[in-house]
Amino acid sequence: MFVLFFACSSNYALNNVSEDSPQGSFSVTELDPLEEVEAAEELEEETEANPSEEDVEISDYCTPFEDFSEWSFFGDGNWHIENNVLYENKGGYYATTAYLYDFGQTSSFSMEVDARWEGNLNDLSGFVFNLDPDSGTHWTATIDDPQGDYERYSPNGAIIISHCIWDECTPVAQDSSLEMLAMAQHDIVNMKLEISDSSVSFYWNHTLALSQEIPNIGGPGIVGLYSNDNDGGVMYDDFCIYID
Repeated sequence: MFVLFFACSSNYALNNVSEDSPQGSFSVTELDPLEEVEAAEELEEETEANPSEEDVEISDYCTPFEDFSEWSFFGDGNWHIENNVLYENKGGYYATTAYLYDFGQTSSFSMEVDARWEGNLNDLSGFVFNLDPDSGTHWTATIDDPQGDYERYSPNGAIIISHCIWDECTPVAQDSSLEMLAMAQHDIVNMKLEISDSSVSFYWNHTLALSQEIPNIGGPGIVGLYSNDNDGGVMYDDFCIYID
């Protein structure tokens, strides 16, 4: 959603300088109330039709996944869009991040996406935020081992919050107390990340899977999606960012 801000009209209209006027002077014509309303309406219509860059503020946003032209990525990934779904399925040992817009810094925001997996031996998938594409620093919030093929956790699956520099990530918080198992080719999982100041919550299919305090985490900044060693492949749809 794009929020437009309109300039307020004043009580006076400034006429153009005429050739007969002294240089640097202008005449002032006071508007009657009806003319003032009409002038304000005209200004509003013109601003709506041709908003300047300063008039447009990105707030809530859901990507249509029509093509990959608006996105950038780093890492050795195979990102592509088919039928309005974002795929990453390089396979092998790798990590990659696809990123989108800069949403600035705010004390409270959330992100959500629908995910589905193909094949087996899929590792980490999820969100990227607070990315600096020059230094490579960013945060990730991911599900690990969503098919349970590696049998790393009991119950299956873990949510991991990590601070990363390029493809090197250091886990900061983790929770594997909820059963998080997604059958490949079948299950579509809704994942949601909520951050309010230092409080971090991650939901797996609308059930709270992690809730921890992480000082100085911030965000959202530049946001995106993450894939690490997904041998079968991960698919993303309905990726949304909400600014509170």
